[in-house]
Amino acid sequence: MALRLNPLTGELDSVSPPGDLGGAGGANTEVQFNDSTALGGDATFWFDKSTNTLTVENLNITGTTEEGGESTVSVAYKSSDYTITDGDVTIIADAVSNTVTITLPASPSAGRQAVVKCVDDTFTCDVAGNGKVIDGSSSNFQLYDDESVSLIYDTTSGWNIV
Repeated sequence: MALRLNPLTGELDSVSPPGDLGGAGGANTEVQFNDSTALGGDATFWFDKSTNTLTVENLNITGTTEEGGESTVSVAYKSSDYTITDGDVTIIADAVSNTVTITLPASPSAGRQAVVKCVDDTFTCDVAGNGKVIDGSSSNFQLYDDESVSLIYDTTSGWNIV
């Protein structure tokens, strides 16, 4: 807010300067942004200054990025058959009581990565290509106790073990 001298009354009036978006938008810790000439906030976009952490639910990056410092990925623990979703990167499959099949995404983008690790040697963990080949094979890829596989998808050759 700003003050302006009213020439008619000779008094100071409170006014919003050009470009002022008004009061704060969103709840505490939410990042504020211009939302159609008003300050907005969103519960899925927030900053914790005590840990210097920015959290965003969906992030679309175009152009060049540089990674600095520590990065984290999601890890999901599964003890029954499971199909990897968009948010999954690493799956820990616990085959203690049955064979567990981890199915790769049906429509992956080029460069999509997935890591699957099998824990417990009672049963195996199968990695299924969901209609895509895994290292040139249409068969499921089997993992045994403490084995893991790191995969990356290519639109020409399917899932590749890296």
